[in-house]
Amino acid sequence: MAVNTYIALSAGYVDGEIKEEGSTFATEFKGIKRNEQGEVERDKNGNPVMVAIKDPSWVRRISPADAAAVDAATDRTPDDINVGAMSLVEAKAYAASIGVDVTALKKQEDVVAAIKAARPPVI
Repeated sequence: MAVNTYIALSAGYVDGEIKEEGSTFATEFKGIKRNEQGEVERDKNGNPVMVAIKDPSWVRRISPADAAAVDAATDRTPDDINVGAMSLVEAKAYAASIGVDVTALKKQEDVVAAIKAARPPVI
């Protein structure tokens, strides 16, 4: 069995959580193996044997790169703020709000560069 990446085409339940339409997640869909009589097969320790099952109809398998793109495009955090369009005063205020010390910087371009350098890299 292998873990794959999916996008939810509609709401669904997996791994103890409800996944909303459009959300991405990684999981392996599995079910309990049954014999021809419909009885649960068990391993030597008495645990049910798990097997991979067909992907449910409410999901579509996607690549991890596609999942990252979907997550970035639908992220509602303020990471997409256009600091380059801010004035020097606005950029300094924004820098202070995210914990970047720019008090010694005098140019708007330098403040913007410091803000961008402090952001986590986009993968």
